[in-house]
Amino acid sequence: MKIGMVSLGCPKNLVDSEVMLGLAQESGHQLTGDAADADVLIVNTCAFIDKAKQESIDAILEMAEQKKTGACRRPALRGLHQQLRRGILIALLVDREITQKARMTDAQLRQFYTANQKRFQKPESVWVQSISFNFPEKATPVQRAQARQRAATILPKAKATKSFVEFGQLAEKYSEDDWRIMMGDHRWLHRGRLPSAVEDAAFRMKKEETSEIIETSEAFVIVRVNGKQGVTRIPYSQVSKSLREDMEKAKLLDLRTQFEKQLRSRYKIEELP
Repeated sequence: MKIGMVSLGCPKNLVDSEVMLGLAQESGHQLTGDAADADVLIVNTCAFIDKAKQESIDAILEMAEQKKTGACRRPALRGLHQQLRRGILIALLVDREITQKARMTDAQLRQFYTANQKRFQKPESVWVQSISFNFPEKATPVQRAQARQRAATILPKAKATKSFVEFGQLAEKYSEDDWRIMMGDHRWLHRGRLPSAVEDAAFRMKKEETSEIIETSEAFVIVRVNGKQGVTRIPYSQVSKSLREDMEKAKLLDLRTQFEKQLRSRYKIEELP
């Protein structure tokens, strides 16, 4: 079989076309640069932008015309021209009624952003370090007392620290949890991310303040607050891209559903085998 190909679009498409032609040739097919001499015509393209879509449509229709006079004019391929035209018209209709209408303008996005401010808020958060002194799950009073005593021994040293590094060095040396390898640093956390006793203390504390000994269900803990942030609003510039993607995706799905309902209410739709 003689195969002709038209490659449109970016260099990647050209590389893909060369690979396809190479595979076709390895399978015993002949390649031709004359569309009128081809048994099969392939248009390798994309539809990333509107201009590319139109170029693709023009190329497909041009190649389809070769059936009228070229080697593609064989019984097995008759009707392809109409199939191509019908397929392109459907694609254009879907693009007009769904894809184009699903696109959101910057003004629409900003309006949604302004009307839904709570959705774009960062909750109150604290930046904490910790030093933990663990006790077993079913600790005896003696074991709990021993863990508390270890915490009490380090508390004055923790209170005397003046910086992240100084407190972190204590955490590396004395803390009994996995956070010690990070200098006890939990970074910024909002409510719900810490044991309730630690959370309550941390959110009450001031910046650069070190706590007293805090008891949890697993350990006695000393924490340092390195920073505090109230509720803040995420700037539009940081959310505009993801907001556009989410809203256009939702609108696209809604339009497709509506379009399908319209078609089914007006026409008889059959699925061919």
